[in-house]
Amino acid sequence: MNQELEKLLNELDISEQFTTDSSISSKINSISSGDESFELESEKIAFLFHETNENLYSGWGTYYRPAFGPVIRDGQIYESPSLSVITEEMLSYWENRAEKTNNLIMKARYSGLVYDLTQKVLGRSRKPNYKTVVIYVESLIAICDKDVCERHIETIQKTKIIRAYKVACSIRNTPLIESCIDAAIRLEDRITEKSASTLLGFCFDLFVLGKEKLLREEQKEKLVSDLEARFVYVSTNNYSFQICESVGIPLAKYYRSQNRLEDVKRIITTVGRSFELFFQGQDELLQSFHYQHLHEIYIQFNLKDEAENISKKITEVGSGVIKNMQLFVQSMEISKESLDQYVVTMIEGGFDNALYRITHQFIPKIDEVQKIDPFTASSTIVSYDHRGIPIAKMTDPSDFDVSQLCKSMGENSLILHHLFVRLTEKYNPKAEDYLALFYRSPLFDKSKQSIVEKGILAFFIEDYITAIHLFVPQIEAAIRTLVKLKGGLLVVENNYDGFKFKTLDALLRDDIVKDYFGEDIAFYLRILLSDQRGWNIRNKVCHGMSPIEEFNDSIADRLMHVMLCLAIVKECNA
Repeated sequence: MNQELEKLLNELDISEQFTTDSSISSKINSISSGDESFELESEKIAFLFHETNENLYSGWGTYYRPAFGPVIRDGQIYESPSLSVITEEMLSYWENRAEKTNNLIMKARYSGLVYDLTQKVLGRSRKPNYKTVVIYVESLIAICDKDVCERHIETIQKTKIIRAYKVACSIRNTPLIESCIDAAIRLEDRITEKSASTLLGFCFDLFVLGKEKLLREEQKEKLVSDLEARFVYVSTNNYSFQICESVGIPLAKYYRSQNRLEDVKRIITTVGRSFELFFQGQDELLQSFHYQHLHEIYIQFNLKDEAENISKKITEVGSGVIKNMQLFVQSMEISKESLDQYVVTMIEGGFDNALYRITHQFIPKIDEVQKIDPFTASSTIVSYDHRGIPIAKMTDPSDFDVSQLCKSMGENSLILHHLFVRLTEKYNPKAEDYLALFYRSPLFDKSKQSIVEKGILAFFIEDYITAIHLFVPQIEAAIRTLVKLKGGLLVVENNYDGFKFKTLDALLRDDIVKDYFGEDIAFYLRILLSDQRGWNIRNKVCHGMSPIEEFNDSIADRLMHVMLCLAIVKECNA
């Protein structure tokens, strides 16, 4: 063994100084690498790993993760340290060191790596030495009991005792599990004595809500009583609403499991008051955002009256939400020559060919929409209507597809409108020309041709209020006709022992529509017409929710485009 390393390990073995894994790593890495022995390499690698916190994925499916990476570059994965450098000999070395050293931090690190990585490196059939696993758990418990960590004591100790408990449970060692429970409760008591830390309550979450069978009744009563006292303290001493929530929610969950509904209501309404007191008089956008979260809490605990009251508050602050929003203007420049050339290409070859070309060109492609702004997927988007009322919270990938599609449609609106204007200038079409194209499709009801004609005429003279109100019902009727022609279900049971028509949104989600038009058009129709996350034209128009400003050329152009999309369905395909 490297003599400098041997000296350092001996010093660390008898040291009584507070320390951390990173501090030990720095000392080991300070050893000159002129003699890079196997032992020195093993020690350096052992303390290069980072422990994975609750919010960070290791990439390996393990507790320990590389200090750097993984980074994918040119099809290769780069990370340090890599699993590929860990050998059976190295695992054996760590196992031996775990038994010999008296340094608790080092003992936990060696044994923890053996427990965590043995099967990953050697295969699932090679389980870690049981004795080493016990050493790991006992070391973690001792670290917490003896306060040997150098810094961030509360957070580090909480992480380590939770890790000890989970490992003890994995090997089903009853005495060890009980020791972990005792140590965790002792730790929480010490934390409580020192500060108003929000770490308090982790034992309650872990053992009471986790329904740990080995938790003794007196321990359970203590944890419930302590958390109740803590909740009373934070809710009456001007602590933040976040702390009040973090203490109150677990307590309310427990009371709900015991069917103590009055206690549930007491806790949750107190949490609600902390929200309202904190945000009273503050920025309306901030109020709305947090009131939405409070509404979710009320619904979660079945407090419907309270949820209704907070809904009213969300509505009340809506006008202020709109005022406080910042206006972002995005511009794009297209040279007149480029635009003119594009228009010529799109509308040449006759009226019908031009309409077909425009129709296909402005059908959004899902795969292209997904490429527009991949970074948006890392955030939460809340969509508000014109009154400042939140109508959708978008968090998953499908939500971001909707957001990007809406953005794309908005950006393309000017070009689509310009094409319709130039198309009219070039061919001077009559309503009959559009009708001839529409009614080649079996989807439009011939008995309502006069309604469609009035919509087209209104579109020509820029009477968008009339055009929009006439187009929307005919589009919905055409979708119903398609589902009917393909043998789909048009009605569902209602609450009065009868039947009602399926909503447009339900019809657009039917596989018939997707199979017939393709996924791109089906998605486009849904987002444009019936999805609250999107433009939702049908529902906003038919329920009187559209402000007068939305009866504009962009909406009318898109509805004309939808009529054209429906018109390309030929009777032979029905």
